[in-house]
Amino acid sequence: RRSVQRFDRSVLAISEFGRRQLRSIQRMPWAWKTCNTLQSSFHFRFLSPSSLISRRWASTVKSSLTGGNRAHEQLDRSLRKAEHMRTLSDWRDLAIYFAQVHTTAPFDDFDEALNFLQQWATTLRFWSRQASPEGVARSVELLDRLVAYVQNNSDKKEELIQEVFHNDSEYRISTLVEDVLLNWREALANRSLPEPAGGKEGLQDLVEHMHPVRMFDFLKNWRIQGITMLPQIHLILMQTASEATQNSPADRKKLPLFFGEIIRYMLLEQLPGPAHLAGARPGVDHFILLLKAWAESGRDDRISRGIQTIPMVQELSRRRRIHFRPNTLLYNALLQLLASSADANDLRNAERVFHEMEKGLVPDASPDKISYRIIFYGLANVIAHDSQAKDRIMALLREMEREEEQHDIVGSFQLHRPRAQLDAAMYGYLILKLAHAGHFDQAEQVYQSLLSMYTKFREPRFCPDYHVKRALCFVYARTGRPREAEKMVLGMEDEFGLDSENSPKRSHYEFVLDSWATSKSQDTEQQTARWIRHIQSIVTKHNAHHLLPRRWYIVDLLGRLGKGTKENAAQKAELLFRALIDLEKSVNSNDPVVNHDHYNRMIQIWAKCQDKEAPRRAEQLLLDMRKRATNGERRLHPQTSHYTAVINAWSRSRQPGSLERAEAIFNFVRKQYHSGNRDAIPDEVFYGSMISCYARSGDLDKMEKIATLMVDDWLGGNNRLEPNTSILNSMVLGILLKQKKPHALKRARRLVKLMAQVGVQADERTNSLLVEIKSSRR
Repeated sequence: RRSVQRFDRSVLAISEFGRRQLRSIQRMPWAWKTCNTLQSSFHFRFLSPSSLISRRWASTVKSSLTGGNRAHEQLDRSLRKAEHMRTLSDWRDLAIYFAQVHTTAPFDDFDEALNFLQQWATTLRFWSRQASPEGVARSVELLDRLVAYVQNNSDKKEELIQEVFHNDSEYRISTLVEDVLLNWREALANRSLPEPAGGKEGLQDLVEHMHPVRMFDFLKNWRIQGITMLPQIHLILMQTASEATQNSPADRKKLPLFFGEIIRYMLLEQLPGPAHLAGARPGVDHFILLLKAWAESGRDDRISRGIQTIPMVQELSRRRRIHFRPNTLLYNALLQLLASSADANDLRNAERVFHEMEKGLVPDASPDKISYRIIFYGLANVIAHDSQAKDRIMALLREMEREEEQHDIVGSFQLHRPRAQLDAAMYGYLILKLAHAGHFDQAEQVYQSLLSMYTKFREPRFCPDYHVKRALCFVYARTGRPREAEKMVLGMEDEFGLDSENSPKRSHYEFVLDSWATSKSQDTEQQTARWIRHIQSIVTKHNAHHLLPRRWYIVDLLGRLGKGTKENAAQKAELLFRALIDLEKSVNSNDPVVNHDHYNRMIQIWAKCQDKEAPRRAEQLLLDMRKRATNGERRLHPQTSHYTAVINAWSRSRQPGSLERAEAIFNFVRKQYHSGNRDAIPDEVFYGSMISCYARSGDLDKMEKIATLMVDDWLGGNNRLEPNTSILNSMVLGILLKQKKPHALKRARRLVKLMAQVGVQADERTNSLLVEIKSSRR
């Protein structure tokens, strides 16, 4: 540890010596001994070479490239022993230098080619850490050069084949190709394509080198020269191609065809040579990936094409082209393919295959826990739209429970591991799916079955977990049992806290809020407010703003509470609304709980209510919005739809002064618009509500005046305003209902002509109303 400065001087001395007497370095044993001693120092973790030392050492190693085979061996050792260096940025330049030399310098003989290959293996370690596409491209170029060397030196082919499949050294060609593919896989996973020195054109070349088809062509070049790669190399190619096409539907459709081509390539007649070449055949993993590719391809023929894999494997096994028969792993992939289909018949075929495996009708394949889970989750996913799926999955659950009960348990030691391997997560998933489909009774039966299994076996896997409690919370909330739902959420808070993966989520608090708000109990308002205060406390105490109710959810809940025309429905909805406003003020969240959509929903609720105070309550909400917007909450500035809803509320009211209140709101919006305020722009619905108000009251002169103002606004450039036939028909209908007014037919025709100026033509309904007006006057 005291020799850092001496180490620095030694590196400098060796560097100077290497530059002066590079050619004679091979004849000086003492120099090699010094170099070896110096290199061994890299093994010690306490030596942290500085950037200067690293550059000097790199310079020495660079200079050894012209020193012959002995120098190459020394270079190989030095790079392998330099793995502990922390200044990898210096070694990146060295690795690039090696890549340039190795891909340009000629190979004088076969040994030199292998030496270069061994040196390149050490630089692959650097590239694998950086996951650089440039390293992949240079690796492919180097190995392609070796293919060209074999082509030009056919007498070395047998020797090279021996080297490829020789397992004594980790630096042989087969391992190098595997390193290249693993490096390529990591580079694709990182999706990092730094622009090389060649600019965008060079980047495009690197992208082409990264393409799976390009890598497959690279492997086929070896096959053309009579060199077969080991099966795990093709497996890496298939796995990487599968990962690289996850976000590309078009490529996923081509992927199973590409995998089929790879398998056909591997099934070519084996080359004469060493006996271990027979292992270079596709294994079960290759066909599993093929079935998985068919399942994820999204093609219309994926099922019909995918199920052909099993007969193909059976035929290849019979002809001894592969060394295995269809087993449980392969049949599980087939089950996954069939269960992933939206067609109910495919799922039934999956069940048929599963039962054949259970009965022993499929050789070498018996169902394991993966088989059970594929069928179990496949049936659970179709409960909502398949009326028979519920009975089938309940029968499967009972069968799996009997499978558990048939195995003896002595203390904590289980003599035979059951094949089904039920656990609480599976029960929870089934409970949730049954609840979403409305089968609440069956969902509770499944929960009771889980408790029975836990009581009987006392195994941790049967203990109700987060998934079960989440599902039960949903069941209790939907069946009108808010106390049980609240108890479940509070229990999750105590057990898991608020900062773990199993903590209660926002949806759980929404379930309880929904259940209390829609409850028929006498204290529902107090309980709802209490639960909102509980949410407020945990949000404030733990800074858990992510647990605040979602805005769209509150809009939906308010709509369900205020559904109908009864007075208490609107009051119940507003109590919840005011409690949420208090919640928002107390937590001071950047993501507000209440916005203009909630105000609009409440105004709509009061507008449809039959209470005599309903229009005034609706207008009060509108004034609250304007006040909050004036105080800085611009997100709550009233929009046209809010004003329109209040006008409709006053229009339906029979109280004295209702028409004047609607007129005041209408004139206020138009005045704001014509003064340049674009927060609320009058549209056809806004004008139509006022026209309907006058038509209902029988004031046809003011109705016609509003129609004229609407046409003038449209001609004046109001792009939000689009007069339509429904407004025209509303006015004509008002004239018909008030037929005692003089000149009714003339007024109706005048309005038709007025609306024609803005492109609104009379339709069949309009003409029918005109005929009725004319008939009534006779």
